Amino acid sequence: QLSRDLNQYQQTAANISDVSHELRSPLTAIIGYGELLGMNTELDAAQMLYINNIQQASQDLLNLVNNTLDQSKIQSGQIDFHCETVDITMLIEATKAIVFPVAQKRNIQLWASAPKHMPSINGDFGKLKQILVNHLSNACKFTQDGTVTLLAKHLPQKARMQFTIT
Repeated sequence: QLSRDLNQYQQTAANISDVSHELRSPLTAIIGYGELLGMNTELDAAQMLYINNIQQASQDLLNLVNNTLDQSKIQSGQIDFHCETVDITMLIEATKAIVFPVAQKRNIQLWASAPKHMPSINGDFGKLKQILVNHLSNACKFTQDGTVTLLAKHLPQKARMQFTIT
């Protein structure tokens, strides 16, 4: 029974992975065509709003597909982690650079900082950045004309780093 359940679980994870890959290509094309349409200077404000809505919804769906694919990989033991020394200040700056255009479009001030003498950690820079980008992007999406802040804090007594998004 256990062997059959494990096999069925692995097959389900593989199917999710296949479907996720199949969805990414057309979504990427939709986003690309939306960007091309957005470059048209002859569109009126309503048409530009529709294109922006299409682009945002497509990007949200692509993020959902990517997250589903990552979750499937994690559950099936197929995800690769690249452990390296991660400079927290560089991580914060890289995250801010990616999310800045989203915040700017929504008239949101984006603040991100870490203390000057923040120690490095061992981890997967890319995965950590993806997590922070996802959470920071969501904070920008659900903030109306305000400020979104990402702070990093070292908690030496617990041997941890704390990231706070407000």
